[in-house]
Amino acid sequence: MKIKIIEDGYSTAVARMFNVRKSFGFHPINDDNIKPDLIVFTGGPDISPEIYGQTKLPGVHVNIERDKKELAIYQKYKDLPKVGICRGGQLLNVLCGGNLWQDINKHYNDHEVINLLSTGKYEAGESIFMTSSHHQMMIPGPGAEVIAIAQNASGDKGIATVHKSSDANLKPTPYDPEVIWYEKEKTLCFQGHPEYLNTRTSRDSCDYFFNLMNYFYG
Repeated sequence: MKIKIIEDGYSTAVARMFNVRKSFGFHPINDDNIKPDLIVFTGGPDISPEIYGQTKLPGVHVNIERDKKELAIYQKYKDLPKVGICRGGQLLNVLCGGNLWQDINKHYNDHEVINLLSTGKYEAGESIFMTSSHHQMMIPGPGAEVIAIAQNASGDKGIATVHKSSDANLKPTPYDPEVIWYEKEKTLCFQGHPEYLNTRTSRDSCDYFFNLMNYFYG
């Protein structure tokens, strides 16, 4: 499968991850003349809250130019399947009709997630360790299927206790969504960092990521 990785300061590690895992059949392409099979959006700064109908709160740091660039790319490839990692997952979640918490806590390091979907290698209810580095969090939209949730971030013994939003109608759930799938849009939103390959936790996360890639796209 030919994958186009949206280029930015965070894409090198993601491209390296796909190159390391070539045995899974997913191959990055750089030639714009080759039509990709799937688009990958990667990590980076916060997404402008205006995109999902909120007012920006203090502590939210956005890159308007990158937002514009990626929105244009999304429209260009709107009919293709997509994958988002960290910021990319949050962006795709919003564009599929979801929302975001502008600021949360307890997701700055390695933590446990619970897989909710039996996919062959992973059974529903199985624990996976994931490397995270995000202070914003996905709120699933209509049609979303939550694939993995955080329940016990290592070191702080609990899910997020801070949920900041300019929308007073939003209420926290008793779990933190970490992986979301949109069937209609063929879009996978993966909030962790599977491309960090230097620890056992991140390798576990990477294996889980590619397991889902094979399940949904393979």
